[in-house]
Amino acid sequence: MTRKIELWDSESNYLWGNLKVDGAIEIWDSESNYIWGKLQSGGKIELWDQDSNYIWGNLKADGKIQDRAMG
Repeated sequence: MTRKIELWDSESNYLWGNLKVDGAIEIWDSESNYIWGKLQSGGKIELWDQDSNYIWGNLKADGKIQDRAMG
């Protein structure tokens, strides 16, 4: 089973993708950039973009992401 992901960044750009049963995450944006990663236990999200930037955050019970950061 795959769940749909919809995100908006700080510049109101739309990103979309999939959350797979095993926790794998795949995300694309309108410029065909690809972001991938994993939903860890406890709701921790770890992602990497095409430029090897590390992105992390936490998935709250209501489905919203909090504590977003990139480094």
